[in-house]
Amino acid sequence: MAEKAGRGKLFLPFSSLSGFDELVRKQTQQLERRRPRSDEENELLSRQVLSLRKGMRVRVTYFEDGAYRACTGTVRQMEPVGRTLILDCKTLRLDDIYALEAVDFPV
Repeated sequence: MAEKAGRGKLFLPFSSLSGFDELVRKQTQQLERRRPRSDEENELLSRQVLSLRKGMRVRVTYFEDGAYRACTGTVRQMEPVGRTLILDCKTLRLDDIYALEAVDFPV
């Protein structure tokens, strides 16, 4: 009888493709369209980016994978040539940044 109880384990469901469920979940998410910024918003964002200094804590809203996301982090480096902002939590392309807000200034 004990042998028959163990046979049921042979038929337990399993995921033959690792990561497949995650991929299906991502594909079924509602994607947002990138919202265009007005000229005033572009100018404000440019001034904010130029005022960034190493060590500042900022909250950044950015567009990634069809959705707007936000992260708060400390500015590590600003690369104008590569057009990237490097935070301790994420590296972002300047073109993907939608909004920027200073949370804390370095002491």
